[in-house]
Amino acid sequence: MPTDLGHAAANFSARSSKRDAATDGARIALLAESVDAVISGLIAERTGLVRRVKRLLDEPETLAKWGSATNVQPSKSEFERVENRLRLLDLQLSECRRIEGAISNLRALTGGTRLAAGV
Repeated sequence: MPTDLGHAAANFSARSSKRDAATDGARIALLAESVDAVISGLIAERTGLVRRVKRLLDEPETLAKWGSATNVQPSKSEFERVENRLRLLDLQLSECRRIEGAISNLRALTGGTRLAAGV
C-alpha cells in the first residue's frame, strides 16, 4: 500500500516550461517597466533643473523678474544645492543603468538574451 508521500510523488507533474517562461517573462517585464519609469523621471527632473538654471543665467530679464518677485538674488548656496542635486540625480541614474544590466542578465537566465557585459 503506497504512502501519501509515495502517492503524491507518483502523481507529481511540473508545470510546462512554456508556462514558466511566461511567468518569468512577465515578472522581468514588470521590473524593466518600473526601472524605465524611474529613469524617465530622473532624466526629466535633471533636464528641467538644468533648463531652469540656464534660463535664469542666460536671460537677464528672467533673472530680473525672478529677483523682483522674490526680493532676492540667487545665492551661491542656491547654486550649490543645484549642483548637489544634479550630482545625486546622476548617481541615481548610474545605479539605474546598472539595474538595467541586471535585468538583461535575468532575461538571459530565463532564455531571453545574452548576459550583459560588465555586470
